[in-house]
Amino acid sequence: MAKETKNMLVKKKKDKKAERKKTDNFKSVLFNKKHSLFDLLFFVIIVAIASILLTSQYVVHRYKSRGVLCGSNISKNKELNEFSAVYQEVVDNYYEEVDKKKLVEAGISGMLNYLEDVYSIHMNNDQSDSFDDNLEGSYQGIGIMLIENEILEVYDNSPAEKAGLKKGDLVKKIGDTEITKDNAYEEVQKIKDNLGNKLKITVERDGKIIEKELDVKKINLPIVTSNYVNINAKTIGYIKISSFTNNSYEQFSEQLTKLEQDNKIDSLVIDVRNNGGGYLEQAADIASLFVEKGKVIYSLQDKKGTKDIKDSTKEHRKYSIVVLVNNSTASSAEVLTASLKDNNNALIVGEKTYGKGKVQSTKKLDDGTTLKYTSSKWLRPNGECIDEKGLIPDYEIEQKNEKDSQYEKAISLLK
Repeated sequence: MAKETKNMLVKKKKDKKAERKKTDNFKSVLFNKKHSLFDLLFFVIIVAIASILLTSQYVVHRYKSRGVLCGSNISKNKELNEFSAVYQEVVDNYYEEVDKKKLVEAGISGMLNYLEDVYSIHMNNDQSDSFDDNLEGSYQGIGIMLIENEILEVYDNSPAEKAGLKKGDLVKKIGDTEITKDNAYEEVQKIKDNLGNKLKITVERDGKIIEKELDVKKINLPIVTSNYVNINAKTIGYIKISSFTNNSYEQFSEQLTKLEQDNKIDSLVIDVRNNGGGYLEQAADIASLFVEKGKVIYSLQDKKGTKDIKDSTKEHRKYSIVVLVNNSTASSAEVLTASLKDNNNALIVGEKTYGKGKVQSTKKLDDGTTLKYTSSKWLRPNGECIDEKGLIPDYEIEQKNEKDSQYEKAISLLK
C-alpha cells in the first residue's frame, strides 16, 4: 500500500513538471527577448481575427436556428414577397408619380376589406386621435356639444359653463371664422389646436350677439350621472352610463356609493341606452360590483379556445336591478347587461339591443394611425353569443314621444 502511494506521488510530481514546462514554453514564445515587437503584435492580431470569426459564426448559427436572421422571415413568406414586389413595381414603373404613403394605406385597407368585418378598420391620424380621446373620457376643448351649429349641451365645470354659454345658443363664430351648419363640426374639431390658449366664441341668443373669451383646456367628460326617486316608502337609484371610457368604473363606483350611503337606495335602474360600448374591462369592473365572487362575467372565444372572465372581488349586491336598453346599446354595454341578467336576475326594459358580440384590439402604427381589428367574440355567462342577434328585453317598450315610458316602466317594476 505504501509503495502504491509513493508511486502516485512520483507520478503527480512528473505531471506538474510537464505542465510547468508547457507553461514555460508558452511564455517563452510570448516573452522571449529574441522576439521583436512586430512578432508580438502579429500574434495578437491573429488571435483577435480568430476570435471575431468564431464569434460571428456562432451568432449567425444561433440566429439562423431561431429563424430571426434579418430578412429570413420575409424571404420565407412568398405572399409578403409578392406584395413587396407589386409595391416596388408600381413605385418604380407606374407612368405617374405615386404617393408611397397612400399606396401603403390602400394596401392595408385592402387587407382589412378582405376580412369583410365592419369592425376591422384602419384609422387615419385625426380619426385615431378622436378615438383615443373618446376612450380616455376626456377631450381638448371648451366644454360644449353641438348639433350642426346649435349648442346641445354645456358640460359642468367647463370653460363654456363658466363663461355663461347655454344650451340652445347658436355658434356664429369661432375666432374670426364664420360658423355655418355645414362647417361647424370641422371648425369645432380645430379648437383643440388652441390648447392652453384663449379663444373668442361668438354666439346668438334670442336674437342678440354675445361674444365670450374662453380657455381651451383638457376636459373630463361626465360619463356617469345619477339621481334617485322616493316612491311608496322606497328609494330607487338611477345611474346612466354614456360609454365605457378609461374612467367609467371610477365614476360609477363613486355615484353608486353616494346613492347607497347618502340616499339609502333599495333598488337600482342602470341606463345604458345609446351606449355604444368602449373598454370591455370597464364594463366587467362595474359588473363585479354586483356579481358574486367566482361567477362568470363574460367569456372570450378566439381561435385558441374559450377563456372565462370571472369575478374575483368580494363585493356584490343583492337588491333588485333594472337595466334600460335600446337598439343603440352595444358591445360593452351589452356585456354589462347580459352579466347582470344572467348572474343577478336583473330585468331588461326597452328595445332589442344592437347585437355586437365581437371584441376589437388596437395597434398603434409608427405613422400615428391606428389599426383596429376583431380579435375574439364574447359570450354571455349562459354561453350565448349575441352577435347580430342582440339582447331581447323582458319588457319591450318602444320610445315614441318625449315621455320616457321606458324609464317609467323600470320605476313601476321596482316601486
